[in-house]
Amino acid sequence: MPLSSPMAEYSLKETHTFEFFLFLTDASERQLIKFINDLEKKLLQIAKLSYRRIKDCGTKISISTFSEEYLESILTEISNAYNISLCASLPPYLLSNKNSLLMEFDQISSWNNTSIHYNFLKSHFTVTITGNEKKVFKTRTEMYKLIEKMHGRAPSSISTPVHAADILASGGHVYFESKILCTNALLATASSEYISASKPKSPVFKKDLVVDKVSLLYSLTYMRLSIEDILVKNETYITNISYLNSTASIELTGFCKKLLKDAVSEMEMLFISIITLKIQKIDPYTTAKVFLFNLPSYILVVGETCEVKKILREIDMQCEISVLIPPAIEEFICGKKNGKLNKVARESDCNLTIRKDAMISVLIQGGSHNAEFSLSMIEDELPTEHSFYLHEKHHKRIIGYGGKSIQRLMKKNGVYIKFDSTTEAENNVIIRTPTKNKESLYKMYKDVMELAGETPYMMHGAWHPLSFSDFYALGAQRFRFRINLIEVFTQEPVDIQYYLVELHASEKKRAIYTIGDKSVVASDTHISESELITTDTWANANSVSTYFSWKYEEPLFCDKLIWGKHWREKGFSDSWNSTPWKSSFTE
Repeated sequence: MPLSSPMAEYSLKETHTFEFFLFLTDASERQLIKFINDLEKKLLQIAKLSYRRIKDCGTKISISTFSEEYLESILTEISNAYNISLCASLPPYLLSNKNSLLMEFDQISSWNNTSIHYNFLKSHFTVTITGNEKKVFKTRTEMYKLIEKMHGRAPSSISTPVHAADILASGGHVYFESKILCTNALLATASSEYISASKPKSPVFKKDLVVDKVSLLYSLTYMRLSIEDILVKNETYITNISYLNSTASIELTGFCKKLLKDAVSEMEMLFISIITLKIQKIDPYTTAKVFLFNLPSYILVVGETCEVKKILREIDMQCEISVLIPPAIEEFICGKKNGKLNKVARESDCNLTIRKDAMISVLIQGGSHNAEFSLSMIEDELPTEHSFYLHEKHHKRIIGYGGKSIQRLMKKNGVYIKFDSTTEAENNVIIRTPTKNKESLYKMYKDVMELAGETPYMMHGAWHPLSFSDFYALGAQRFRFRINLIEVFTQEPVDIQYYLVELHASEKKRAIYTIGDKSVVASDTHISESELITTDTWANANSVSTYFSWKYEEPLFCDKLIWGKHWREKGFSDSWNSTPWKSSFTE
């Protein structure tokens, strides 16, 4: 049974016009225009495209289809071409050769037809890459490839699934590209080392997830980075997507059964957040990131809950919202004999019903403002959970005679707990509670561990973010990848800084980079008799160009030279002849 099919109850065969939105926050003006032109060329034979600006911050694209059979192709083209942004945080010592580095970055960006933006902070600088999804990942990978070469390592590109933990255990570095229908990655090792990633050591597990087709295409357009983050965090790939009528089957592949299960659960919650809204009209100047299907008698809106709420706040009229819920959590959300739904209906003054066709959905009918309130209350009832491992020898004592001990704890914290000694997964205890009560998850976990006489792992630390460069400079025993960074499990937040020091021959292994006759060392504590490296270390206030950092006594056209006696004494020709780049113009 499909997990999420918000479009199943509505027919799109009579769709006359499909609309969606682009925003300047997601791309530059030039990239927006290029996206529209490229899309228009691709759809020339099957649809007519038009667009208009909205509030100087976005563009509304309208596509009139010549036939409803082309709708899937149109949505696929949009999801594949939509722009995303990735951010890379880089260490300040790379700026010792700033102009050469930035020129290389700009060339990489130009080759891949992406745009980049720099932001220089004191402790690091960031590079934000914007463009088509595949090209953005490719740009970032090539930038890291350049950086790895600067460090004397041997980077190589591969096109096969790899287990990050195995690569790091072998002393390598790994940078993933997209994990959606793609297995490209960059591996980097010391020049004398070799890592084989063609045959992963870990067994590969697979699981299929069936979702609504339009919801999937919406998520690949507006929520792609959220999906990528789920996949990276759980060491999982989407290896195949197949479409059948109104549904899509997603094949997920992973190296760990528990992480694969976690990835599926997070994907399920992501698709639950995509809802449909049936309404007569919307604000023509809305800036919500939604799909709009103009049907003969109404408009069907498909979007993430937070985006649909924007539309509900902008109008005041009757509407119908459909929220799909998996059968496994129906009673959890609705309550016994729909008690929770009845409470929501009374407090929001809306009509709530359960529809059970091919799948289960909660229908909310009422005024738009009341419907938004009702939707928020249902969101509060969505489950959130925490799973962990506890040795089976503790289970019976914690449950107590007749279950009295565990019932007391569940009532105290307002949660549900399940012990499963037969599970094959790594975690055999699951605590679940409504989202509105999620702070009780840790309280319940702590109570259970105290009864068992064990120390909660949360007492040992928490997850803290590090950039890829910072992580590879120092490393950590417990880590997990995210799309733009790596999280490490430590007691305190880690603040890594870089120092310029003179090392003896026996200490050269500590160096991660060499600048002149000095070495760069990374540390989370202060290093005495060293120079702290910041982005200002090699700053040149008198630089005439971004790419020319030679130091002058004075800029050529500063006020002091133009109006002062110094200018008349020195003369322009003398200033010109003293510049090291004069030869590049005269040769």
